[in-house]
Amino acid sequence: MLWHVDVCVASRAGDFRNAFQHHLCYSPGVDISRATTQDLFCAVSLAVRKFCIDGMQKVTEWTREQGAKQVFYLSIEFLMGQSLENNLRSLGLFEACCTVMSEAGIDVNNVLHPELDAGLGNGGLGRLAACFPDSLASLHMPDHGYGINYEFGLFRQLILGGYQRELPDQLATDRLSLAD
Repeated sequence: MLWHVDVCVASRAGDFRNAFQHHLCYSPGVDISRATTQDLFCAVSLAVRKFCIDGMQKVTEWTREQGAKQVFYLSIEFLMGQSLENNLRSLGLFEACCTVMSEAGIDVNNVLHPELDAGLGNGGLGRLAACFPDSLASLHMPDHGYGINYEFGLFRQLILGGYQRELPDQLATDRLSLAD
């Protein structure tokens, strides 16, 4: 096994609760009784981010110390989907999040499911590409995924004169208009 963090589940739940409360208070700057779904989503995301970055830094440190090999994966498409619930489950924090939301009288599904699908591409290759980092992480292998910087997320692909042309699909343009 590449690395393992031994932390009591109760301790992680308490750490998650503290991180969530901190981010709710200092990021959107609201009390939980006045928090909107977007405020709650933001606070949960930032709380999870702390655990992700802590783990990433431990892996980076271990990799440097050991001179370990890493996997670098380049794909033109990544259809990652919704990552918040996936990250909560992967980090063993899903139950802690459910408990914190339940204690506040909030349905956790209302907080997690408004997340838009993160995507770059136009089909199955993107979903397959997204499975590789998850698979490597489950094997505790340090990996890095790289893609192109494409403004509209999912795209329609046309081949004109032998060259690929990307056009934003309707869902992507609808997302942009909702964000404005």
